[in-house]
Amino acid sequence: MPTGYTCSIGDGISFHEFVLRCARAMGACVMQRDQSSDVLPKIQEPSDYHAKRIKELEIEIKHFKSLSDSDLNKRLQMAYEKDIEDKKERVRKKESLLAKYVDMLSKVRAWEAPTLDHEGLKSFMISQLEESIKWDCTITVYDKPDESTKLTVDKYRKEKLAELLKELDRNTEEHKKELERTEARNKWIRDLYQNLEKYKNA
Repeated sequence: MPTGYTCSIGDGISFHEFVLRCARAMGACVMQRDQSSDVLPKIQEPSDYHAKRIKELEIEIKHFKSLSDSDLNKRLQMAYEKDIEDKKERVRKKESLLAKYVDMLSKVRAWEAPTLDHEGLKSFMISQLEESIKWDCTITVYDKPDESTKLTVDKYRKEKLAELLKELDRNTEEHKKELERTEARNKWIRDLYQNLEKYKNA
């Protein structure tokens, strides 16, 4: 039974075309994987994802450096107020869930299992609810607003700028790797076409 690569041999494709169709299965042609198998290997352009992100980050860094202490203080205050609201909402959800778990637990405890063989089911349900109460409903220090977690303007400026610069470095490195990968794939494809010139009439 012919494969997707050999099925055209019966139609009389050339050696040259057969090689190029099979080349589509190689790593150098990975970027063409979603294209029709009739599309032969071609020189590729590198992804511009990291290049675009580098430009965005450069603009973001420039803008961030221009912010005054007053601007940063407003951001910090808004972030702190949002954090308080998020924590309050998390506590509300935990309390609501706890009420539902406790209600179900009381029903399970009051349930009279039909036989001794069903007592294991009852015990299992109780243990599941008790574990869920323990892990899902416990209010921790991380759920409570804490003024001490609020950053100073200087610390925020330093940490945020370090974060942006780190992301810029990472994207710069990834862009470089993307260019190198694309060039290696394109060299493989160019070498293949150059080699096949000798076999054009085969």
